[in-house]
Amino acid sequence: MWWQRRDTMPYLSAVSRMRRKGCSEGLGGDAMQTESFQGILIPFLGTTLGSACVLFMKNRLNQMVQRALTGFAAGVMVAASIWSLLIPAMEQSEPMGKLSFLPAAAGFWLGILFLLLLDRAVPHSTLEISGARQVGKTYLVNKFADTEYRQKVYINLLEFSGELFLEKYHELRGQIRGGYQCENPVLELIRQYEPDFRDSKDTIVIIDEIQESAEIYNRIREFTRNLESDFIVTGSYLGRILDKGFKYSAGDLDSLEIHTLDFEEFLTALDKHDLYENMDLCGGSDAAVYQELQKLYEDYCKVGGYPGVVLQYLENTSLEDCQAQLLKIIRLFTNESKRYFDDILDDAVYDNMFSSVARILAKEKKGFDRDSFSEELQGIVVKDYSSNISNASVNRAVNWLYSSGIIGFAGKLPECNIMDFKAKAGCYFSDIGLTNYFLTKIGCPKETAAGIINENFVYLDLKRRTVHPSEIALETPAFATLGAGEIDFYVKATQSQRTYALEVKTGKNAGKAASAAIESKKADYLLYAKGSTNGGRAGNIITIPIYGISKFMF
Repeated sequence: MWWQRRDTMPYLSAVSRMRRKGCSEGLGGDAMQTESFQGILIPFLGTTLGSACVLFMKNRLNQMVQRALTGFAAGVMVAASIWSLLIPAMEQSEPMGKLSFLPAAAGFWLGILFLLLLDRAVPHSTLEISGARQVGKTYLVNKFADTEYRQKVYINLLEFSGELFLEKYHELRGQIRGGYQCENPVLELIRQYEPDFRDSKDTIVIIDEIQESAEIYNRIREFTRNLESDFIVTGSYLGRILDKGFKYSAGDLDSLEIHTLDFEEFLTALDKHDLYENMDLCGGSDAAVYQELQKLYEDYCKVGGYPGVVLQYLENTSLEDCQAQLLKIIRLFTNESKRYFDDILDDAVYDNMFSSVARILAKEKKGFDRDSFSEELQGIVVKDYSSNISNASVNRAVNWLYSSGIIGFAGKLPECNIMDFKAKAGCYFSDIGLTNYFLTKIGCPKETAAGIINENFVYLDLKRRTVHPSEIALETPAFATLGAGEIDFYVKATQSQRTYALEVKTGKNAGKAASAAIESKKADYLLYAKGSTNGGRAGNIITIPIYGISKFMF
């Protein structure tokens, strides 16, 4: 799609002409191969040098030089088209006499028409970017727009720009109802808001906090189909679009979810990613490498991946200050969430929803005693806070937490049967810093909390692997049961079809069910992800440092 595009360099090859020359002069086979190899080197070196210029100088060239180089590239491509394609095509048609130009001309225009039709036929969709509050969506979107487009129109429906845009929308709507003739209403709307708006592929329109207006959200199809410009819509609380007033624009939306920073990105921010990249998963690196990465992992589990918290850590590495920053984000989320609902829960109960989720995580048994996560959560809320809470209210709260990027669900596989998948059989926080904070808040024993945090860490890595193109099977990560035992996660690789019983937490019963799965051939491999280990392998039993899970290829 348009948001995945990359600049490419054209390849110009002289191999075929060198072949013709070699044959006409009676060159031997070796000479022919040498000249062919030299011919291949020409476009290879040109492409390499050109790519190097883009890689190392893209942020240093001023606009005038960039435009001159773009024109130069266009000239090379035109020259290649004329001398290497059009003229040889006409030479091959010489027997047609004066009409020798006709096949080349017909092919030339057919190629142009084909690309025009292809441009129209390929779906032009709006990109919807979701993610939890404060994960950096607005910054990333604007950075992308400023880098890739000549014109950007940014509208935030929670700010003054959004108020002005909605005013223009209602004014234009009133004019049209009053008889005003408008061939393209969405184009007219944006031009009334931004008089300098140019509807072209070099322009992008960003509408932030789209959940604030059902009227604008319901026009996504018109924005997509009636304009050439690209569109991005974003929102931190897209769970609101589940309300009846919002109409999902099927076929006109591509979705992209922004997560908090994972451990690798955390290390990149600390300029430590090379240490991680060169670390051997099975004990082949120096002991000091594993010790340093283990210490950084322990800090990451307390800091989490919210960009604002990571920036605080980079500033002074104070974990206390980091948790204070995280608490601000939690309060911001809870306070903003309450305004979207009239009857979800009373304020005190809603404030404690996070702690209730942490209590479910802290249970020794993975599965729920009740039929669903919402019923399990309702039982805890009713017991600890209020008896006047309905299951419908709790269910709505759960959906809100999920759609807002705060929690994620895990499935269950009874008897390691991947075809017997039970959805929403477990839950985890979507940021490891939240997990640590709320487990500490509810008084979870330190050793128990460490095991849950490790498990949550692995869950988040597996969840990323389920996104298209998926590396592992199932809609969500899943734990498994085997007899009376439980396996932390059961993984099936989509490419190799290999299955893994993955154990994370330690304890007296850890690994028994997973070992039984190997013995009964319910799983091909037993994978241990542990802290304070350098890793190793013995047959089909693999042990890796837990912080290295993202390097492991299933």
